[in-house]
Amino acid sequence: MVSPTMSTKKAKAIAIALAVLLVGSFGWDLWFIPSFLEVKSQYKPSDRILLDRHGQVLHELRKTFEVRQLEWIAAERVQPYFLQALKKAEDRRFDYHFGVDPISLGSAFLNWIGEPSYSRGASTLTMQMVHLIDDLYHQKSLANRYIKKIRQIILAIGFELKWSKEEILSAYINLVPLRGEISGLSAASFGMFQKSPARLSLAESSVLVSLIRAPNAALDVVAARAQTLCAEVSPASQECQLIQEAVSKLDSQYSIQKPIQLAPVLAERAFSEYPKEATVITTVDRSIQFAAERALLSHVRRHMKQNMKDGAVVVLDNESGEVLAYVSNTGTYSTAYHVDGAYALRQAGSVLKPFLYADAIEKKILTGATLIDDNPTNVPVSTGVYSPQNYDEKFHGLVTVRKSLSNSLNIPAVKTLGFIGGASEFLKTLKSVGLETALHDDFYGPSLALGAIEIRLLEIANAYRVLANGGVYSPWVLFRPSGMRTEDRSSTRVFSEGTSFIVSDILSDRVSRSESFGLENALTTKFWTAAKTGTSKDMRDNWCIGYSQKYTVAVWSGNFSGEPMWNVSGVDGAAPVWKEIMIYLHKRNSSFAPKSPDTVVSRSLYLSPLRKSINEWFLQGTEPQGSLLEAAPQEHYKILSPVSMERFALHPDIPKAYQKIAFRFATDNQKIWVFLNVEKLGTADQNHLWIPVPGEHRLDLKDEGGKVYDSVTFSVKH
Repeated sequence: MVSPTMSTKKAKAIAIALAVLLVGSFGWDLWFIPSFLEVKSQYKPSDRILLDRHGQVLHELRKTFEVRQLEWIAAERVQPYFLQALKKAEDRRFDYHFGVDPISLGSAFLNWIGEPSYSRGASTLTMQMVHLIDDLYHQKSLANRYIKKIRQIILAIGFELKWSKEEILSAYINLVPLRGEISGLSAASFGMFQKSPARLSLAESSVLVSLIRAPNAALDVVAARAQTLCAEVSPASQECQLIQEAVSKLDSQYSIQKPIQLAPVLAERAFSEYPKEATVITTVDRSIQFAAERALLSHVRRHMKQNMKDGAVVVLDNESGEVLAYVSNTGTYSTAYHVDGAYALRQAGSVLKPFLYADAIEKKILTGATLIDDNPTNVPVSTGVYSPQNYDEKFHGLVTVRKSLSNSLNIPAVKTLGFIGGASEFLKTLKSVGLETALHDDFYGPSLALGAIEIRLLEIANAYRVLANGGVYSPWVLFRPSGMRTEDRSSTRVFSEGTSFIVSDILSDRVSRSESFGLENALTTKFWTAAKTGTSKDMRDNWCIGYSQKYTVAVWSGNFSGEPMWNVSGVDGAAPVWKEIMIYLHKRNSSFAPKSPDTVVSRSLYLSPLRKSINEWFLQGTEPQGSLLEAAPQEHYKILSPVSMERFALHPDIPKAYQKIAFRFATDNQKIWVFLNVEKLGTADQNHLWIPVPGEHRLDLKDEGGKVYDSVTFSVKH
């Protein structure tokens, strides 16, 4: 016969063995209890929100349709009434226990012994959270409910040891299902009561907590449960009389509404760049965004008869580089409303010219007063001869750099490209100001000076910001991920402060550009601004980019389909939008011209070839010592006459000696030699008069080592 003592010892041993076995079985789960931040990172809201710099909603986008849950909310941001009601209903001793409530557990056990069919459990909020986290991680549920309960108890203790009470509450209120597809307090609060969890009333809190045990219970059951709970939380509160009104809102179709859907394309970009962020904060200012969008849409509507349907706008803060407006397209008027016009590649046109002349001024090859010959010219290229034309189809003779840039003349720009060393040198400059779309230099020819390259509106806007900031480049900023600060970004100097000042002065010169655009035009403002327009081939793209003391505004108009517009230039197609936005930005503050830096000097000059007096700024050391005439920079070895592919015809009645052809060169270097075909004629520091001989001829400039600096071919006919 087995003694009672032996039976007790055996029972204890079996109990201990079972306990060790169970704990061991769940030891792996205990070892790998996730951290609070890991669980929070696994939470995926069904709705993603795009905010402007002030926290106003720009766009709301639903990504998941299996469940409706919004942004994760911390327990400290929840209305205290809700937390009080939650603890009263689900876990009265939550603040004191260690994951398991011994009193509730003992009471449930005694009730179960007395009535085995008793189903009321003793789950604490922590134990319920274990179940919710299993669902979040798609853990397979245990079939036996008693083993499942033991596992919850063990893990609840583990979570309590690793997490704070605040973290447990936060996880619970974000993961708990409440009604239908709604999961989490944020979605329930916004969807059922159209308010944030921080603004819930006691009645509304009681109703939401009452849904936890039976999310889809009948309304009368929810009302009765909520009435009892409200009285427990605050017996004297008049709020409890509003329970029925709060419950009635559950019977209507819930709606989670956001104020506006202003930027669908920007939202797609934001959520693509930050796939784990439920809420993405932009640097955009919603009021400026609205103003830019209105200006663009109004302008496009007026020009639709000229086949203009698309456009885009970017506004930057000069100091920080933050994007204040990002208008991707014209919305319902657009030929492709899903296209991001602010980041699409389009042909640049003349908006690159300021950087071309800045490069030449920085290298002290040109000054603002340098004279360049704007007459027909032929440039040899691999496919033949390139003959640039001005937009007005006229030639202006000797023109200053100031006039060439402010009036956007093409022939001087092509010649300037040659002065600085060709496409390869200019591409280095373009890349240094952030135009990353530039290809290899052999892809382009002299047409690069006229904008034969595809650029992005956002990038060219930031490039002009370099000039606005005195020659310093820094990246633009569009989004504000956690921890990012504007001052953390690196900056590099591209141009000297003096060069940027001179180019800005030219771009702001209303009088100088009046020869092409008139004194009153869309680039004229009552406050200081500097701007440049551009038009691509066949009027497919219009550009206007310019800056004030504080802002840079860039506008593109055209058609995403590539169709040309009809008789619309940059000053007509994009500049009016630019001006309207600039006026909006400066309605409360003005803009003043930059102060001249110590590295520049001003001179009054008389240009005898033009018979006119001018005032011009110069980098120190490049200023003239009197009147100035520079037909071309003397450091570069160019054949000025004849031009490539030029044809001469001899007059039969005039002796050949009186029909000499003048060979002229842009250099006074005595070590550069002139060759006609294979015959050395002499040095290039002097002009040569040649008696013409019928036939095809080649004229070369070479140094003593035989290196060819320039070459033209021409022909003479009887």
